[in-house]
Amino acid sequence: MQDKITISESLQNYISIIELVTGQYSIDASRIYSTGLPMGSGGTLATLTGFPDMFAAAIPICGYGDVTKMPLIKDIPILTFHGSDDDVLNVEKPQGHLLIH
Repeated sequence: MQDKITISESLQNYISIIELVTGQYSIDASRIYSTGLPMGSGGTLATLTGFPDMFAAAIPICGYGDVTKMPLIKDIPILTFHGSDDDVLNVEKPQGHLLIH
């Protein structure tokens, strides 16, 4: 399943920045976390599924992710938040995506 993950240009740019910073500074690579709000939380989950060995944990907030890819990140600690009053991403109607709540 990992070989079927599509890596967008923006996701590759994000990973390149992390690699650049961890290569230039004294950063504990075992303690890198990802977070984001709505679209950023979708990006967070895409990042985790594309690069599951790069992140120690994640905090996606009020977002979504592809449920078919969740087995790839089952061992990564994830703290999620999603309010039931969200009128943009409805918690009750995920339409093929896992809503983070």
